[in-house]
Amino acid sequence: MPRLKQSSARSRTTYSRPDVWAEIRTWDRERLLEFALEVVDTTPEIRRQLERVLEARGDPQQASTRLKTQIDSALSVGFIEESEVDAFIAQCDGVLKAILALGERSPKGALELVWYYLEETPKTFDEVHDEIEQSIFCRDLMEAAVKLTRAAKAPELELGQKLLDAYIADEYGKMDDAVDVILAAGLSTENRQALAAVAKEKAKRLDEYEKKKLIKFAGQLVKGKTTSRPRFR
Repeated sequence: MPRLKQSSARSRTTYSRPDVWAEIRTWDRERLLEFALEVVDTTPEIRRQLERVLEARGDPQQASTRLKTQIDSALSVGFIEESEVDAFIAQCDGVLKAILALGERSPKGALELVWYYLEETPKTFDEVHDEIEQSIFCRDLMEAAVKLTRAAKAPELELGQKLLDAYIADEYGKMDDAVDVILAAGLSTENRQALAAVAKEKAKRLDEYEKKKLIKFAGQLVKGKTTSRPRFR
């Protein structure tokens, strides 16, 4: 198995990600394949991710059924301790990768799975110790919805409305990136204006703080903003 260069120090050397990537870029194809096979053979979660991708290449309907079961399995958890968060997110991410692989052949079916994933994931919000990692995963899910909406040629406005609903329903702040995902999604001017009107209407049923946030978002949509974050010079 290829090895990274190590210092002569007896203590274990810790390498940064850029160092690792720099080393790997020097390997030829044969060496990379050998390393990849070793990783697959010795790392159960990596092997499972690869198996999910292979499964997604089978019959699309059967693959969708299997992946929906895998979503349920990944999210059927009790309280996730801090030490367990990485493994939990890795499992969830592995299922998402398989869905995206399915999306290469069946974007509509994959999109339906992503919407199901987004609907079910909030049920675990109170169970996961770490908020940041799960928030990042939720953003990955939302960006997958954007990508698959484009691939499936599904309605843009429906995309915006579903992400907006996910944002409003979230009481934990883990869907906060929905606003930026929508703004960056490249919606047409017509759909931006329509979604802004929807946001203003929904804002009427929220408390004052959330109402202001949604009204601001509506204004950003109309103005064609692509991010809600302030720009610093």
